[in-house]
Amino acid sequence: MDYALRYRSQFDASHQVEGVLGCDRRHGHTFWVTASIEGPLLAEEGGVRRVKLSEGVQSALDAVTAELDRRDLNEMMIGSLPIPEVIASWIIERLPHVDTVEVEMGWRREAGWARRAKR
Repeated sequence: MDYALRYRSQFDASHQVEGVLGCDRRHGHTFWVTASIEGPLLAEEGGVRRVKLSEGVQSALDAVTAELDRRDLNEMMIGSLPIPEVIASWIIERLPHVDTVEVEMGWRREAGWARRAKR
Protein backbone atom coordinates (compact mmCIF):
# COMPACT_ATOMS: atom_id res chain seq x y z
CA MET A 1 0.00 0.00 0.00
CA ASP A 2 1.29 3.48 -0.84
CA TYR A 3 1.12 6.41 1.52
CA ALA A 4 1.57 10.13 1.07
CA LEU A 5 3.14 12.67 3.37
CA ARG A 6 1.56 16.03 2.54
CA TYR A 7 2.74 19.55 3.28
CA ARG A 8 0.72 22.75 2.77
CA SER A 9 1.61 26.38 2.29
CA GLN A 10 0.06 29.41 0.60
CA PHE A 11 0.96 32.70 -1.01
CA ASP A 12 -0.74 35.75 -2.49
CA ALA A 13 0.42 37.02 -5.87
CA SER A 14 -0.70 38.89 -8.96
CA HIS A 15 -0.67 37.89 -12.61
CA GLN A 16 -2.12 38.73 -16.00
CA VAL A 17 -3.16 36.21 -18.66
CA GLU A 18 -3.47 37.84 -22.08
CA GLY A 19 -6.44 36.79 -24.19
CA VAL A 20 -8.51 35.36 -21.33
CA LEU A 21 -11.59 37.42 -20.54
CA GLY A 22 -11.39 38.74 -17.00
CA CYS A 23 -7.74 37.77 -16.67
CA ASP A 24 -6.29 40.15 -19.25
CA ARG A 25 -5.81 42.86 -16.59
CA ARG A 26 -3.38 42.51 -13.70
CA HIS A 27 -5.17 41.03 -10.70
CA GLY A 28 -4.38 38.94 -7.62
CA HIS A 29 -5.20 35.57 -6.09
CA THR A 30 -4.48 33.47 -3.06
CA PHE A 31 -2.70 30.26 -4.06
CA TRP A 32 -2.72 27.14 -1.88
CA VAL A 33 0.09 24.66 -2.47
CA THR A 34 0.24 21.00 -1.40
CA ALA A 35 3.52 19.12 -1.83
CA SER A 36 3.50 15.33 -1.38
CA ILE A 37 6.03 12.57 -0.92
CA GLU A 38 4.44 9.30 -1.99
CA GLY A 39 5.39 5.65 -1.78
CA PRO A 40 5.41 2.56 0.37
CA LEU A 41 5.83 3.08 4.09
CA LEU A 42 7.58 0.00 5.42
CA ALA A 43 8.33 -0.58 9.08
CA GLU A 44 11.91 -1.53 8.25
CA GLU A 45 14.10 0.61 6.01
CA GLY A 46 11.47 2.10 3.66
CA GLY A 47 9.50 3.94 6.32
CA VAL A 48 12.60 5.33 7.92
CA ARG A 49 14.00 6.35 4.53
CA ARG A 50 10.79 8.18 3.62
CA VAL A 51 10.62 9.94 6.97
CA LYS A 52 14.28 10.98 6.75
CA LEU A 53 13.71 12.12 3.16
CA SER A 54 10.78 14.25 4.29
CA GLU A 55 12.81 16.20 6.85
CA GLY A 56 13.00 19.81 5.74
CA VAL A 57 10.23 19.56 3.12
CA GLN A 58 7.92 21.97 4.98
CA SER A 59 10.65 24.58 5.40
CA ALA A 60 11.68 24.17 1.73
CA LEU A 61 8.05 24.56 0.60
CA ASP A 62 7.61 27.62 2.83
CA ALA A 63 10.79 29.15 1.34
CA VAL A 64 9.51 28.63 -2.22
CA THR A 65 6.08 30.10 -1.46
CA ALA A 66 7.73 33.03 0.36
CA GLU A 67 9.66 33.72 -2.84
CA LEU A 68 6.34 34.00 -4.71
CA ASP A 69 4.39 35.85 -2.02
CA ARG A 70 3.28 39.40 -2.96
CA ARG A 71 5.05 39.14 -6.30
CA ASP A 72 4.00 39.56 -9.92
CA LEU A 73 4.05 36.03 -11.35
CA ASN A 74 4.49 37.36 -14.90
CA GLU A 75 7.86 38.75 -13.79
CA MET A 76 8.79 35.56 -11.91
CA MET A 77 7.92 33.21 -14.79
CA ILE A 78 9.00 35.17 -17.85
CA GLY A 79 8.01 33.44 -21.07
CA SER A 80 5.35 31.26 -19.42
CA LEU A 81 1.69 31.75 -18.63
CA PRO A 82 1.41 32.13 -14.84
CA ILE A 83 -1.48 29.65 -14.47
CA PRO A 84 -1.78 26.82 -11.90
CA GLU A 85 -0.24 24.19 -14.21
CA VAL A 86 2.87 26.30 -14.83
CA ILE A 87 3.12 27.41 -11.20
CA ALA A 88 3.02 23.76 -10.06
CA SER A 89 5.84 22.90 -12.49
CA TRP A 90 7.87 25.93 -11.34
CA ILE A 91 7.49 24.89 -7.69
CA ILE A 92 8.24 21.17 -8.17
CA GLU A 93 11.51 22.03 -9.95
CA ARG A 94 12.64 23.71 -6.71
CA LEU A 95 11.67 20.82 -4.40
CA PRO A 96 13.91 17.85 -5.29
CA HIS A 97 12.48 15.37 -2.73
CA VAL A 98 8.81 15.99 -3.56
CA ASP A 99 6.83 13.65 -5.84
CA THR A 100 3.79 15.84 -6.58
CA VAL A 101 2.72 19.46 -6.22
CA GLU A 102 -0.87 20.66 -6.33
CA VAL A 103 -1.74 24.33 -6.76
CA GLU A 104 -5.20 25.76 -6.10
CA MET A 105 -5.93 29.30 -7.18
CA GLY A 106 -8.85 31.04 -5.52
CA TRP A 107 -10.93 33.87 -6.91
CA ARG A 108 -14.47 34.91 -6.20
CA ARG A 109 -16.41 31.69 -5.60
CA GLU A 110 -14.50 29.58 -8.07
CA ALA A 111 -11.07 27.99 -8.04
CA GLY A 112 -8.52 26.74 -10.51
CA TRP A 113 -6.52 23.64 -9.70
CA ALA A 114 -3.53 21.79 -11.16
CA ARG A 115 -1.41 18.81 -10.15
CA ARG A 116 2.16 18.22 -11.33
CA ALA A 117 4.00 14.96 -10.69
CA LYS A 118 7.65 14.22 -11.31
CA ARG A 119 8.25 11.74 -14.10
